[in-house]
This record gives sequence, C-alpha cells and structure tokens, in this order.
Amino acid sequence: MNRPESAPIEPAAVYPSAVSHATAGGRAVEARADYTPAPLPGAELVTVPGVGRVWAYPDARPAPAAPARQSEPLPMWVKAVALLMPSTACSVAVGAWGLSLAVGAFEAITSALWALTGATAAVGVVVGGAALAVRSARRGGGSATATATATAHGLFGKATATATVKR
Repeated sequence: MNRPESAPIEPAAVYPSAVSHATAGGRAVEARADYTPAPLPGAELVTVPGVGRVWAYPDARPAPAAPARQSEPLPMWVKAVALLMPSTACSVAVGAWGLSLAVGAFEAITSALWALTGATAAVGVVVGGAALAVRSARRGGGSATATATATAHGLFGKATATATVKR
C-alpha cells in the first residue's frame, strides 16, 4: 500500500468511491464503501490510485525476509590454520618464557665455550710444537750429505757422474 510520510490533518469523515463486485449465493452483489465518521483503531490514511485517500488497515503479516546470503565454504587449509593458530601462539609464548629463564645459563655456557676454544687452541700449539721437536730429533738434528757416483762404458768411451745432496 502507498503510505504517506505523514497523514494530512483532515476531518475524520471520508467519502471513498471504491466499488467492489462479489458473488454471494449465486447472484452478483455490489459493495460500496459508506461514510465512516472516524477511523477504527489501527487504521491508516493511505492513497489508492483512482480512488483517493482512504482509511485502511495495514497488513499485519511481516514482510518476507530476504534470503540469507550464502557464503562460500572456506577451504580446508584455512580451517586447519585457524585451528592451529592458538596452539602455535601458545608454543611461541612458552618458548619465549623458557628462553627468558635460561638467559643466565646461556651466559655461563657462552663463557665456558670461549674457555674451551682457548684451551683447544693452546693444546694445538703445544702438540704441534712437540711433534716438530720429535721429528727434528729423529733426523739427528744436523745436516746430512749424500754422494752418488755413476760410471758408464760405451761406444765413445768411459763417462763418470757424481751428485751431492745436502740437507
């Protein structure tokens, strides 16, 4: 129905010219709207095309609800990630808390690792020096000289060669 924003102030008497035809008991009946001195409770002033303004009762039925928008289903990986996010966040939080408790131990471990590194380097220098000392002691410590002589007789005569190596 066409409802105005606000009903104009008019007298309560309305003379509609609406005519309705119906069949009652096999014969045609014509119904005309009669003079109404005042509207009954719940009536509203509405405009009917071709008739004018008349008092009418609004439809008490609620308007049909619009169908709910169908959303697309979420992919399975989205559901899995959404379910795993709380446990992942809790795991990260517990890990951070554990690291904060272990900071003092990590400082002690770090200084122990540096000490171990220095000790390993010192042991390497000592063992390397000892190995060089043992090697040189086996060789006799002094210089060595080796001499070799070769003689050959051939078509053109005799040839002799001598080689000396010093260490």
